[in-house]
Amino acid sequence: MIITKKIIAAAVSAVVCCSMVTAMPASAASVYQDYTSKVWVQDYGSENCVSAQAMAVGSGYVYVVKTYDPKKSIDRAVIYKCNKKTGKTVNLKYGSSYYIDNLLGHANDMVLHVENDIKYLYIGTGDGRLVKMRINDSSNSLSLIKVYNIKKKSNSSMLKFSGVSVYSTSGDTLNMLFKKGDELFVGQIDMYDLSGSADIKVSHVCTLQMDNVNINGTTYNFNKKDANDDRYYDYQGIHYYKGNLYSAISSKKKAKSYIIVHNISSLVDAQLMTMSSKNSGKTASYSQKIFFNLSDKAGYSLFEIECCGISSKDGELYFNTNNRYSSSNHDHDRVYKVNNFNANS
Repeated sequence: MIITKKIIAAAVSAVVCCSMVTAMPASAASVYQDYTSKVWVQDYGSENCVSAQAMAVGSGYVYVVKTYDPKKSIDRAVIYKCNKKTGKTVNLKYGSSYYIDNLLGHANDMVLHVENDIKYLYIGTGDGRLVKMRINDSSNSLSLIKVYNIKKKSNSSMLKFSGVSVYSTSGDTLNMLFKKGDELFVGQIDMYDLSGSADIKVSHVCTLQMDNVNINGTTYNFNKKDANDDRYYDYQGIHYYKGNLYSAISSKKKAKSYIIVHNISSLVDAQLMTMSSKNSGKTASYSQKIFFNLSDKAGYSLFEIECCGISSKDGELYFNTNNRYSSSNHDHDRVYKVNNFNANS
């Protein structure tokens, strides 16, 4: 009788435990929606640099690019160094000016990388170029190091990428990721070859799944287009961290933005072994564990995410946005930190 009771009790306990587990779906994703404003990135009004673009995250500072009024075809930009704790911004000097002409283009995305204890920014221009600039923190200044032309290995055409991130280093080689639309590529750069310019041939890693993204019962199709073939969403900057690629996406129809996550490390590692010139034919599935649904909380008519980045020091995720209430009330661009998320946990 004692044995029978123990068996019955164990069976009842197992049923109760199973009921408790199934009450929370096993596939439920952690959706992060809350964020805190950390920095107001003001317009550089005297030079009409009013459009927030690329952002890179360091341990103590965030670096943000603002470009010239996008309605006018002038290649001018400023780069701000922003203190994450105090929110104070410093306009970095380039030569004798506080703005940069005819170099950074649209400045879609950038990444911070430390080489021999020196900080460098790698900035994607939107037309297929990657610009390397050195940061001098003591003088709050920048200097141009090198310009790379990023080309597809398959046909040598320029890859007009919107996202760039560092994947890994191996000796003198910097393995970098480039994203155009939903296609991901990898290329290799010699960090210490600082002479002239260089062509970098990149290999196709995978297609990132962006359609039929089901998050806790809600489906997103980020490749969706309307009857006029205009996109509902724009792909923005990226950031790679600990196996995961974080891709920023802005809505063109609503004041909403998103960050979707894909685990890509095994696919990238496989491509680095061969650096093939062929399309990989592979697809990276989206993460069903992590998703960021970021809605405007201030009544903006535009809340457009540009880039995202993670501080390796504390695992915090930051993103920056173009914000405006109206076409004449637009000086509200900011850097935010996602609350309750830690990539190191």
